[in-house]
Amino acid sequence: SSSSSSSSSSSSTEVTPEEEIARLEEMWALHRRREGGVSRPGDDLWLPRITEEAETVVRQSQAGDAHIALRDALVQRLQAAVEADIRGGSVELFGSAVTGLWTPTSDLDVCILAPGADDRHGRVRLLRKLAKILPSVSVRHHVFLRKSAQVPILRWAPRRPGLP
Repeated sequence: SSSSSSSSSSSSTEVTPEEEIARLEEMWALHRRREGGVSRPGDDLWLPRITEEAETVVRQSQAGDAHIALRDALVQRLQAAVEADIRGGSVELFGSAVTGLWTPTSDLDVCILAPGADDRHGRVRLLRKLAKILPSVSVRHHVFLRKSAQVPILRWAPRRPGLP
């Protein structure tokens, strides 16, 4: 039992980036030796380049302040429209906008909470009302009502990719 507790405590130890790099370099050298080659300095010159390229892609895909401001303004207009036309209604974001992974090309996951939409008929009635409201919130979006789906939904999509 003492050996299991010592192994569990060592497995929860945090590994520093430097230690992780050293582990990866050791594994790569072992792989090269097993393949009959000799690991030499310079064999891994591609690794920093590919790392830099990946970091560039991530940086370029992240939403900047201007995109976030546009997204937030859209959500505020939606909230105002819902509050004006649906008594007790509210707008909640979920998905990538909440987790911080939202990009300018991501969709925007929105849930509209509304009292009285307790059954299918009530939900479809609410979705029809929302389909009439949404064009006033943004003329840059198409509204698609899918009331015959097993779970009726409203798809509100940008007319062009990349629009919030």
